Amino acid sequence: WLLLEPGPSYDLWAHVSGLKSSSNDISMREELDKTADATLHEGGEVEEEAGDTGWEDEGEEEEKEGDAEECGGDCSHIHDEFGLCQHLADRRREVLEGHRLDWLKDADLLWLKKSGFNALRIPFGYWVVTGPTRGDPYVGPALDHLDRAVALAEKHGFQVVLDLHGHPGSESGAAPSGQAQDDWDENSWRRRESLEVLRIVASRYRNRAAVTGIQVVNEPSMRCDMSSLCEFYEQAIRTIRNAGMTE
Repeated sequence: WLLLEPGPSYDLWAHVSGLKSSSNDISMREELDKTADATLHEGGEVEEEAGDTGWEDEGEEEEKEGDAEECGGDCSHIHDEFGLCQHLADRRREVLEGHRLDWLKDADLLWLKKSGFNALRIPFGYWVVTGPTRGDPYVGPALDHLDRAVALAEKHGFQVVLDLHGHPGSESGAAPSGQAQDDWDENSWRRRESLEVLRIVASRYRNRAAVTGIQVVNEPSMRCDMSSLCEFYEQAIRTIRNAGMTE
């Protein structure tokens, strides 16, 4: 959502590549619709229209096929958010902001609550916090979307773990960090920038009741030196505590 991977972000990849939703995707959309309808009938409140969850209907297939023209009908060369932003060029803000606005709604939280969940882990890239640096093509800053997700979680009684999933320069050189890089090494990871991102996040959300934790890095590369990686974790903890997010 706030860091795009080809799997979890299938909706946006489908929009760009003209792929159609699978039957499983449609079933989840229908389940979300039913949950929203039931809540409304029971007197609950849903700000968006029931059924408007951001999942495409089968009736939209013709329009989705037309979307293939955005990348000439083939987006197999796009493997990560970095590549998607490069491909979209001057359309990247329009496309990504539309996706972010439509991705998480009351109906989603209602469906999760009905399914027995009580916590959200929200992955995001550093560019959501500070905007892109060093010429990266990402779209940001976009903290308003993270604010909205936290507010929705509070509204529906969820805990939130804020997950810095994509670091400046990448923590792994893998697509889940925002950019797949065959030539990545540990020196690519701009850890000072990472600490500043964590400081901003901790300061911003330190008093939000729903936010119960920050994940400082997601799956750093096994090529990282263990001593320097442990030192980064210690620095991250100190940065977060000094920003006012206490135990």
